[in-house]
Amino acid sequence: MNSAPDVPPHGDTALQLRGQPLHTEVPVLFETPLSVRIVDEVYARMPAQLGTVSNADARFICSLLQILDARLVAEVGVAAGGSSFTMLTLFDALGGDRHLFAFDILPHYYADPSKPVGFMALESGLPTLERYHLFPGEGASFLPWRVSTSAPGQLLDVAFIDAHHSHPWPALDMLATLPAVKPGGWIMLHDINLSVIAGHELERGPSYLFARWGGERVRQPGSLPNIGAVQTPDPGTAFDWTLDALELPWEFSPGPEAIKPVVDLVAPLMSDAQRARLFGILAAQAGWSDEA
Repeated sequence: MNSAPDVPPHGDTALQLRGQPLHTEVPVLFETPLSVRIVDEVYARMPAQLGTVSNADARFICSLLQILDARLVAEVGVAAGGSSFTMLTLFDALGGDRHLFAFDILPHYYADPSKPVGFMALESGLPTLERYHLFPGEGASFLPWRVSTSAPGQLLDVAFIDAHHSHPWPALDMLATLPAVKPGGWIMLHDINLSVIAGHELERGPSYLFARWGGERVRQPGSLPNIGAVQTPDPGTAFDWTLDALELPWEFSPGPEAIKPVVDLVAPLMSDAQRARLFGILAAQAGWSDEA
């Protein structure tokens, strides 16, 4: 679920900053001409909806997917489905056998419960809808299982995490997503500068992850980059970097119903040292026990 409005919704909202923009030292991923054309066409006819990524952010998404020639992609946090709509449009332009797996913990659009989650993509009429695998009511902990059953023996080229932004939600989503991403794959993180914008100071989760990542990173152009991507060398190493973020003071504590599925998924895949560190962090931050 996209719990807060993405800022700006279509790149045209004046912002009041509470601090200096972050992550400007990270290398820039420049936009491809195709991504500019696709996004401009989609956004010209797509009505603005709360939680929809900006035009500039969508260009970053499409540029990375095109450059990597991504075939298997997953999205965590669907909301109205604007980014799904955009990625499916890009898939249509690129051709080939490309699939998008989309997950949201709510069955409906969080800003309007009368609409199903992902409704903008579902109503798009795109030919690529047949390769759109939408799982309403399922969060990131379902992702590895859904991908492995739908595409046996394959791993994701790219994932996109844009769900709850308060720490530790993005770190939990990252832990759950990593087992499904191939070594050398990329994970996009949205709202990496959300926390410097007035009214969103306690939504530092994406920024924490992006800052603590020990591997390759890229970000969108501009003085206030709000989306970036990190490369995953292998799940084991990426677990360490995610735990580096997870151990930072939590902005709130998810309940056991949110923590346990992630722990059950990743703990068996971790080294003894990583597992001990995970349980130590959970005990300190949430009073968690490995017997919970």
